[in-house]
Amino acid sequence: MVKFDYTPDGRIVCVRDTFSAFNEPSAPIPAEVTSITGITDEMVAGHKIDEAAVNAFVDESVVVVIAHNSGFDRKFFERYWPVFEQKAWGCSMSEIDCRKHGFAGSQLGYLLNGAGFFHQAHRAVDDCHALLEVLGLELPAIRAPALALLLENARKPTLRVWAEQTAFELALRRLKSRHRTQFSGSG
Repeated sequence: MVKFDYTPDGRIVCVRDTFSAFNEPSAPIPAEVTSITGITDEMVAGHKIDEAAVNAFVDESVVVVIAHNSGFDRKFFERYWPVFEQKAWGCSMSEIDCRKHGFAGSQLGYLLNGAGFFHQAHRAVDDCHALLEVLGLELPAIRAPALALLLENARKPTLRVWAEQTAFELALRRLKSRHRTQFSGSG
């Protein structure tokens, strides 16, 4: 994780702190993952991410948590560290229309290459620093940094739906049905 300060108009001011730790998985690290990240079973042996250290890092000064695929990261983080349940989230992959702003796609590698950066780290804290570079890019169409657009979109009201102990499709149909009934005839 990388903690940084930014101005109200989305300009990144400075990196305040970083957090990086290993956690020993319950199964051996696949060879493909080791070849990409350089992380071996020996490196993570006996390590566990300290929840108190995570909580201290994600203190009350953290206004928004930004992930490049928050649809994946948020579920993972909230399951292991409940402090993230109380934080606002932003997604640099879904809340910035990358193609509209001239990028070939929304993967971090595409964004970095499109901005003229080379990145092949594939370590979490390095990816965070790389994403920070992307968020600091001035988008010509809006004449503001990408972070400004992400924050604007992240501030819009959203609704999270949990479907527990029932088929997701049934719950979604009921919710949509209630929504149509509640708002039908308004204009």
